[in-house]
Amino acid sequence: MQCVKINYFRGKIGGIVELPPSKSESNRALIIRALSGNNFNINNLSDAKDTSVLIDILYKIKNRKSFDDIEVLDVGAAGSVMRFLSAFLCLQKGKWLLTGDQRMQQRPIKVLVDGLNQIGAKIYYVNKDGFPPIIIESQKINISNITIDSSISSQYISALLMIAPFLNKGLKINVEEAVVSLPYIIMTLKMLEYFGIINIYKRESITIKHQKFKAKDITINYDWSAASYFYEVIAISEIGSEIFLKGLKKDSLQGDEIVADIFIKLGVSTIIQDDGIRIIKNKQSISKFSFDFTHYPDIAQTMIVCCAALGIKGEFYGLESLAIKETNRILALQKELVKLGCVVRIIDNGSMLLSGNVNIYINPIIVNTYNDHRMAMAFAPLALKTGVVFIENPKIVNKSYTKFWENIAKIGFELNENDK
Repeated sequence: MQCVKINYFRGKIGGIVELPPSKSESNRALIIRALSGNNFNINNLSDAKDTSVLIDILYKIKNRKSFDDIEVLDVGAAGSVMRFLSAFLCLQKGKWLLTGDQRMQQRPIKVLVDGLNQIGAKIYYVNKDGFPPIIIESQKINISNITIDSSISSQYISALLMIAPFLNKGLKINVEEAVVSLPYIIMTLKMLEYFGIINIYKRESITIKHQKFKAKDITINYDWSAASYFYEVIAISEIGSEIFLKGLKKDSLQGDEIVADIFIKLGVSTIIQDDGIRIIKNKQSISKFSFDFTHYPDIAQTMIVCCAALGIKGEFYGLESLAIKETNRILALQKELVKLGCVVRIIDNGSMLLSGNVNIYINPIIVNTYNDHRMAMAFAPLALKTGVVFIENPKIVNKSYTKFWENIAKIGFELNENDK
């Protein structure tokens, strides 16, 4: 198994970090551009593997010549691409088989498929009901009202919102259950508004009428989810350590900018500058931390591992959606943290209690990433505590942040790749 060995030698952490553009914003912009048929420019587009997969598939769809056979589209491990294309392909001529890697075929899509079929789409399963791969046939959609369970994934709703302006009667989405990852739905609505699409947003429903897009160039913001790993680094570092996050802006479209507020409790201050954000360790952290991640699932691993490294007793809630990510992130976190000497208790599959300390005398410390980019990036800063950490399958970070290891090396860590 290929590993990256992360060494930290005594000294102050610091430097300039080049964050990636937001994958979430990039993928939405690409879908909107493809749907609208407008050739506007997308500046600062993400180079994440998921975004590259979407670019390649959209090119393949646009340049399809024959419609006699089923066209196979493989999204690999790209979850948002699977969900967004499931809706997008309902408006494309032809018959499509949409599939992904082994883990993708274990990630549920029934809520979205049922919703699309509700409004007149023609989608059916190839193997197991409720899971990819799926076959999508072009069909005229005439129904403009839908009810959907919003407690599993916000991407189901975002996928529907992006096709809504192109439906003859528009679409009213009635939401059942408590919404998860609400900031991502708000991101989708704000991006649609940027292109002139008006929506009526209420607590229990979202309505978008049939409308035309206004084509204009868009610039993608830098990624706050990626920034969270450097907030974690600073939180674990000595007082006085600082990192400059180049190009990062507050008041972006991204809900994960809440990390700037959360990390105040862990001794990290945020200084907003014209060309980026400076983060500084200015005091010791608290001894107990509690947070509900219902709307911020992508920073859960960061916060939980950070608390473990600092010996902070943690109570973490709203973790249900982590079970259907790239891996079951709840179980993956538990396994790796217990391996390091922490006490981790899972309650009702959505809450986690953390206590104990990372045992710095374990040698070697090898972290299994479970093919999950966020596991790799969340555990890398542990080297500040233990001196050395081995991270398995380090290239998995390319899914969202291709220069992660390069930036980790810039701020004071030494990296070596080897087989372990």
